[in-house]
Amino acid sequence: MAGRAQIRVDPRFCWAAAGKAIYVERTVRGAKNIWRMTVDPITLQATKVERLTTSPGPDVEFSISPDGKKLAFTNERRQVRAWTFPFDAGHGRVTGPGLPVTAAGIDAYSIDLSRDGKSVAIRGFRGGQIGIWEKSVVNGRAEPMVGNDSYERAPPTWSPA
Repeated sequence: MAGRAQIRVDPRFCWAAAGKAIYVERTVRGAKNIWRMTVDPITLQATKVERLTTSPGPDVEFSISPDGKKLAFTNERRQVRAWTFPFDAGHGRVTGPGLPVTAAGIDAYSIDLSRDGKSVAIRGFRGGQIGIWEKSVVNGRAEPMVGNDSYERAPPTWSPA
């Protein structure tokens, strides 16, 4: 998928009452918004596609009024952060409060703690871009390991050596 916009197929859609458009929830580059695809009612050929909502999303659970003049939807606010917790491996339990590893602006989806426990590699989204960062658990400083772009990458994994 390298070099292409990250698009995911979302299952939610509905026809306009007049049968001249389809409304869909669509995820593009991590933002789920509501789109309208105008269609020719005879051939069902798509004639125009337009994004109706422009928030970072997700914009979900929409409903169109029968006359097509009103759109109701839910705008959700989500935050996916990586955390560290002190852990007693011998007893298999967390021993204290956690600390966030990632900033609020990064949605962290894959992380890997270094063997010495001093750094975390984080793969996530920030501003619609995919990136991989190294975060110091000791001093909190974060450095990009791979530039932010639209390329799909495997989750980070520290070398055992």
